[in-house]
Amino acid sequence: KESATFSSCRFNCFMAFLIPNSRYKMDAQAITPHLKKINAFISQSQSGDKTNSALLTNIDDKSNEFLQRLVAIHPKLTQGEKYLATLLRVNLSTKEISMLTGTTPKTINMNRYRLRKSLNLSSEEDLTDYLQNI
Repeated sequence: KESATFSSCRFNCFMAFLIPNSRYKMDAQAITPHLKKINAFISQSQSGDKTNSALLTNIDDKSNEFLQRLVAIHPKLTQGEKYLATLLRVNLSTKEISMLTGTTPKTINMNRYRLRKSLNLSSEEDLTDYLQNI
């Protein structure tokens, strides 16, 4: 079952596309291609639900061993830091994580910075590489 956060994120992304694209004043010839573009986006959004839900389930299934190793090395991590580490480990970008969690990329970057500090990593060390090697 899809989480409320993920559902909210999907809805917000959908509306962020739909609202600006529905405000154009167009002549009759231009409106048909524009409506086709909106319909294609809606269809893509609906089919993406299944894909994203499957992705999150797959990540959750494969993260248990990783989380055990991570907590053994860094026992004081918060739940949010563990979740972010799990998403980073599967090589999701900041933008992808922000869409999945319903937060802004700026928030994700701040959380990455905090995670880096919690893991005692220098700015030269790659966070994703570190997590993938655990």
